[in-house]
Amino acid sequence: MMRTLVKDASGDERSPINGEISGLFFLANVDHNGQPFDASPFGDTRLLVSARVMLSLAPNVYFADFYCMNGKDHYVTLVLAHPGSDADRLCHQRLPQLSLNYDPQSNPFIFNSYGALRIPRGKSLFVEVFFTENLDTNFLIHTCRQAYIHYFIPVFGRGSATQGGRPKNRSCSICRAPRARIISSTCYPPVLDVF
Repeated sequence: MMRTLVKDASGDERSPINGEISGLFFLANVDHNGQPFDASPFGDTRLLVSARVMLSLAPNVYFADFYCMNGKDHYVTLVLAHPGSDADRLCHQRLPQLSLNYDPQSNPFIFNSYGALRIPRGKSLFVEVFFTENLDTNFLIHTCRQAYIHYFIPVFGRGSATQGGRPKNRSCSICRAPRARIISSTCYPPVLDVF
């Protein structure tokens, strides 16, 4: 059983799900042939789970974050939540809910198109999914054959998925959200300024 962990501080430090809900991270991207990438930054063991199975267990999709760590590759974090769960209620209050119907204006990250789930291809935008349910991997792998485990995957970068997370790049001109600061004045009450 893969059990959910509390969302760490990866991505934007002000993300409303940090430390608030539990889940499991999965990378949704595939290469140009529709296959998982040859190498992984998360370690040498890979669990592939059918997106349709994940969406049947947690069909509510929410936009949670957009960030980068190196100023080049950007990440979108989507939350998949089970309707009525604690995570779903929190996300419904704090995050925009997305439809899986193809509408590039409201959800260009993961959508149904001609009967297939699609995500953008390319190496500069990565879609990560925060799945808020426990996964019975034994059942998925051996009983219904909707998940597969692969060992000895080539690793690049840090090569681990350590708890704690990596913060976003604060100097990126694409994904940097303005920070509010208080400007004090002797004549007027403090006001908020955005920079």
